[in-house]
Amino acid sequence: MKTNSTSRSALLIPRVVLGFALCSISLLLAAAALSKSASRVAPGIANPVPLINQPLVPDAVAPGGAGFTLTVNGTGFVSG
Repeated sequence: MKTNSTSRSALLIPRVVLGFALCSISLLLAAAALSKSASRVAPGIANPVPLINQPLVPDAVAPGGAGFTLTVNGTGFVSG
């Protein structure tokens, strides 16, 4: 049986080059999105730490039961 003795560098395989390019572009887009979201927060203004000062209502619900509304009482909550 005859074998092909030509060796190709992994850097020259089109699939490897395409995969590397797509990963690089994805990382650049993710870094750009993170930098934009970090700049939306006003510098020097921190969200208050929420404090739950009363028990949750209801305090227990059976798994798989009917829907319910959870009420949390406290201070320092930020809307949105």
